[in-house]
Amino acid sequence: MPINQNKKKLLIIIATVVIAAAGAIPIYRIYSTPPAYTGPIPMPVQTTTLKDSSVVWLQKDTRITPVDGFPQKRQLTVDGDAFLDVADEPTPLIINTRLLQLTVQGKASFRVIAFSKEDGEEVQVISGNILVDKNYESPFNEQDTLHNSQMVMINKTIDLMEKEKFDATDLTAWRAVQHKP
Repeated sequence: MPINQNKKKLLIIIATVVIAAAGAIPIYRIYSTPPAYTGPIPMPVQTTTLKDSSVVWLQKDTRITPVDGFPQKRQLTVDGDAFLDVADEPTPLIINTRLLQLTVQGKASFRVIAFSKEDGEEVQVISGNILVDKNYESPFNEQDTLHNSQMVMINKTIDLMEKEKFDATDLTAWRAVQHKP
């Protein structure tokens, strides 16, 4: 008889775990937001060279706005999808989006996907050293540093900023095509 009792307890435990997992899936789907689109990279609509020699590729519906006094005051705002090859300068380049503040230290190549109409934003780094901060008040203000083949995703709705590794192969190939004469 003890064997039947053990089997019964095991079945109850298994049933409890299955029910808990089944209940967690809808909750996860409700509160998790998929990251910004990371599919094929579109061809740029416009390429521009900033006064500090940084090169920017702008996608459709993208605006980049340097502050007055640029490049002495190395700050700009990005709204949209842009790829930047930042020039190696002693003064860091500060990039503001609606949700993020990026401090680019030295030479760097990276993509910013930050449409003001979207809940989430993303930064994908091919190379360089970029400090990332939330650009809004949050009880969870944690600074992070991105290096080669790392990315950060942020969603203000759930106040979450997450750093991950990513495969930079496609983005690196895209960049190489853009540099061809």
